[in-house]
Amino acid sequence: MNHNSYDVAIIGAGPAGCSAGIMLAKNGAKVLLLDKSEFPREKPCGGLLTEKTYSIISKTLGLKGLDDVILQKSDSFEIYDGKRFINSACTSSYTYYVSRKSFDNFLLEGARQAGCVVLTGASISNIETNCVRVGMGHYKFEYLVGADGVNSMVRRHCGILMPKDNIAVGLQVDVPLNKMRPNLEWDLPRIYFGYVKYGWGWAFPKGNYVSLGLAGLFPKGANIKQAFDFFLTELSCQEAAKESQIRSAQIPYGSYLSSPGKNNVLLIGDAAGFVDPVTGEGIYNAILSGAIAADVLSNTVHTNKAEAHRNQCRTKIINPLRQGMMARWFLFEEPFYSLAMKKFHGNSKHMKLFMRVLAGDVDYIDYFYETIKRKFRPN
Repeated sequence: MNHNSYDVAIIGAGPAGCSAGIMLAKNGAKVLLLDKSEFPREKPCGGLLTEKTYSIISKTLGLKGLDDVILQKSDSFEIYDGKRFINSACTSSYTYYVSRKSFDNFLLEGARQAGCVVLTGASISNIETNCVRVGMGHYKFEYLVGADGVNSMVRRHCGILMPKDNIAVGLQVDVPLNKMRPNLEWDLPRIYFGYVKYGWGWAFPKGNYVSLGLAGLFPKGANIKQAFDFFLTELSCQEAAKESQIRSAQIPYGSYLSSPGKNNVLLIGDAAGFVDPVTGEGIYNAILSGAIAADVLSNTVHTNKAEAHRNQCRTKIINPLRQGMMARWFLFEEPFYSLAMKKFHGNSKHMKLFMRVLAGDVDYIDYFYETIKRKFRPN
């Protein structure tokens, strides 16, 4: 038996786990970073990074070379209601588009360089109070961080249940540009409303290919693949997509945990459900929650780590997610959905405001106040 001791063991080497590992190792902790997958590995995801995500990677994590994995960037968006074009707008904030295969590998290499001991392709057989068994290895830890996704085994180890009524399904296919219809332009990122009630579709250009995806809450018994095929047909991309692999993923689309930890275990990223309930964007909150966990575990002032983690996450992540849950109902339910489409269609200023929401510069309360104030506010 291989008896190794670590200050912190992290299960899950995606953006959340890597960010926690990088910050902890830089603070002098002995860190073990585990993942069941071999890297580099594919992961179904739109691969959109906001300006604040770019900033937290460059400044908080201190990683260099992010530009090398960015395939395309844009300061514009197009919005559609079904296949009907609504409007486009340009802002001062960029969005960046990456392949998750390259992006996640970039973060993992950053964790290695920071000093984390990395084990990928790890067959984790059991988690105990202060150790994790990987194959024939027996690794001890003082604290455990669960960054292992929506179906987290770390969360199950803690006995913490995640609500199942807000688990979305996402499907995506990456189609080479040379397979797309030549008369269609794919220079700008697009968002498609109307194909699923709570959720949306996207077309994100990434150099020589386009990521086409659809994600949201589907009714029980719905044929999700059929809905995605219809979406591709509406975009005149069904034939082009036949030669590419469709990937699917579960997304905690509003199933966040109010108490993301217990005893010596902290949960971060998708394992804690930290995904925006409107946009479905989770990379920023994954990295932020990893940085919060690292700060809590590195700070000797915090004797109750789970409580300190919960309090910081509540202020920086959970409260904005609560706003998002309210905003989702307003955005996707009538009469607000039609009002939003009308605002998008006739007002480029409103489009710019929506893009600032996507970038994280404006919160949902301000967004909806600006949306409805002229209709409901007295003159």
